[in-house]
Amino acid sequence: MIHPACMERREQRILQILGTHYNSKLVTVQEQTDYMNTFGFVGKPDAAKKTRGDQYLFVNNRFIRSAYLNHAIMSAFQDLIPSDSFPLYVLFIELDPVQVDVNVHPTKQEIKFEDEKIVYAFVQAAVKHALAQFSITPTLDFDLDPSIQHLDAVSKPVSEEKKASVASSSLYQSFTQKNQAHFIEKSSNLGEWKSFFTKDERPEILTAPAHFQFEQPVTRDIMLKEDCTLIQVFNTYILAATNRGFVLVHQQHAHERVLYEKLAAAAAGKPVAYQRSLFPSTIELSKQDAVLLEELLDDLLQLGYLVEPFGKDTFVIQGSPADLDQGNERMVVENLLEQVDDVPQIRDDVFTMERNTNRLIALINQILDFRQTETKGFSIDFVKVNITQLLKESHLNFATLAKKRALQYSIETPANDLYAFADEEALNKIFSNLLSNAIKYAQKKVTIKLVPPLTGDNKFIIEIENDGMVIPDELKEKIFEPFYRLKESFKHQGTGLGLALARSLTELHQGHLDLQNTSSGLNKFVLCLPLKPAEKNRKNRHKRMLKIK
Repeated sequence: MIHPACMERREQRILQILGTHYNSKLVTVQEQTDYMNTFGFVGKPDAAKKTRGDQYLFVNNRFIRSAYLNHAIMSAFQDLIPSDSFPLYVLFIELDPVQVDVNVHPTKQEIKFEDEKIVYAFVQAAVKHALAQFSITPTLDFDLDPSIQHLDAVSKPVSEEKKASVASSSLYQSFTQKNQAHFIEKSSNLGEWKSFFTKDERPEILTAPAHFQFEQPVTRDIMLKEDCTLIQVFNTYILAATNRGFVLVHQQHAHERVLYEKLAAAAAGKPVAYQRSLFPSTIELSKQDAVLLEELLDDLLQLGYLVEPFGKDTFVIQGSPADLDQGNERMVVENLLEQVDDVPQIRDDVFTMERNTNRLIALINQILDFRQTETKGFSIDFVKVNITQLLKESHLNFATLAKKRALQYSIETPANDLYAFADEEALNKIFSNLLSNAIKYAQKKVTIKLVPPLTGDNKFIIEIENDGMVIPDELKEKIFEPFYRLKESFKHQGTGLGLALARSLTELHQGHLDLQNTSSGLNKFVLCLPLKPAEKNRKNRHKRMLKIK
């Protein structure tokens, strides 16, 4: 027995995953038999989608994929949803583990039942029962129509004369007497059936002389009469009078043709007119769908949908086609993204585009920053900065990347926070480039150490070590040159500007950045910065746009 509270928790969890807008679109499935139990939820027909997305099957709490059971569920929705749509379902099946073989696929997501036909039948029946129980499926009305009772065949009795007339007919006797099913009456002309296969002797058709010309019919375009009345037939067809007779038009096909012509014109450069919404709809998407929608904004505008970015992964639907009722704009956009995302080639192209775009933006930003430092145009704003906290935040930002590479990633800082006058944005760039470089080329570990200044000293040191390939002495300065990369580093993504930018920003802080080799065979980047810039460089501060507060 499935406890109701358990079903409620499952429903809440499903809504958390699929979205709260499905709250009114779920139908409870709960069937218990001696052989197996089936419970969970299926979506109402209006929740069906054009792609297979929200479909989940669990057997004994194990997620599985089964085309066989999916067909059972699809057949339960027959005539309720279009043939090209797919229902939503989250179903749990419980049965004796002996009846299930899980060793038919390496991922254990495909299983085999001992009796697949009975499982198919139970699942199909459970879904059908749930849809009928909640009045989703159409039902037959067996109530007798009162008008039938007033027909002569029902209300008036049959006379003896009428009975005798019916009984004497050959048609009646052929159904009531034995051996009469293939009997042919003598008065019938069915005995002449062979004449159908004899050659028909027709009189010779006279042909006109060769010089005789027949008048060719004049073809005219079909046009509706000006005063014609449109008649609807069976709520499906439109009958109209024309200059050559009548035309019968299928409403749905005509409507689709009109839409096709309109969209074809939009694709050819004639955009669909749109109207702005009084209450624009906001739609929040995943990162993946946000990238897709960003690429489709111009195409949507051509079709009459005005969609604008509104913050991170959020868009506002400002307008919709003028000839459509407003209110379903969000559903249109979601269905479009769902269908586009279901095409692997489009999805892969968008991801590649996003990745290359991010790399290009990062490269451009680094080139601009480096160019500014070389031309003394980089603005340095010295303020009092908590170096300890800033370094810890940078360490934390790269923790996920280090964990992904299974590195020993640690930081060592003094007990008391260290403060210095520096440009916080510039320090972030220095720390990020050094940490990114260390994690990228490390084999097993990366360590960060903040060394406070000695008594009376004005400088503090940050050491970043990694156990990657030891850089030779002759290349220790070469690696700080713009765009220089070791041959061994070509397999890693990079711009070749990170270390050059870090050193330039360090020099603007009147510090220095060097590479040292430790006795244990580690690469150690040593960043040395002053607690406060020296007064003797005041004359150069104007050129470098330095401001000390």
